[in-house]
Amino acid sequence: MGMQQPNSDKISLPSSHTTAKSLGRALTTSFGSICFGSLLVSIIRTLKFIAQMAKNDSASDGNILCCVVAMCFECILACLADILDYFNKYAYTEIAIYGKSYCEGGKDAWNLFQYKGIDMIINDCLIGYVLGMGSFLSAILCAFAGFLFVFTKGGLGTLGNGVGVYVGVCLISAFIGMWLFLVLLEVVDSGTAATFVCLAEDPATIQRQQPRFFESIQQRFPEVSWGMQSIAY
Repeated sequence: MGMQQPNSDKISLPSSHTTAKSLGRALTTSFGSICFGSLLVSIIRTLKFIAQMAKNDSASDGNILCCVVAMCFECILACLADILDYFNKYAYTEIAIYGKSYCEGGKDAWNLFQYKGIDMIINDCLIGYVLGMGSFLSAILCAFAGFLFVFTKGGLGTLGNGVGVYVGVCLISAFIGMWLFLVLLEVVDSGTAATFVCLAEDPATIQRQQPRFFESIQQRFPEVSWGMQSIAY
């Protein structure tokens, strides 16, 4: 993926140390935008916690009306938090690529969904299910590896080789395997979001840089508005 230079229409395509350069940008010019997006999520989650406390207090006092109202607010705030979490991924992608402010990046991300048909691709994307299944399989494999380790060793030191030892080792191994898989494969999820945004924002560059990839996407999703005419390359 490339990054747009600040106050310029030029797109840089770094060939080395891309992760370090992206980290540098996230901690400098885009740091405020990232903090602002996280602040919005924190505010909503804090309000949700307050609504939950009010619900519990009302239930303890037997005030049914206040309890119902608090439950409604809690549900609404929970939905808003989930929507904002999902939306932030694409707003942050706009920020990372183009160096926009959070408000500008969020507005442009919303316009992509509304006017360029990119939501059709997102709804058809199975990357979340693939990562979920991969993490599940990784947990199973790591649990099995932990079981084999204890079995071949004939136990776990002074803990012996009881059923509890096997269960504990398998659970810990499964948790570690799932966590590592999700952390390492987060780059795949981020790359998918960046691909969606780039296809909608600047399809001409992708068509020029990756013609085969662009052609396959265009054939698969002919209903998407690409906002461009075919380019000769």
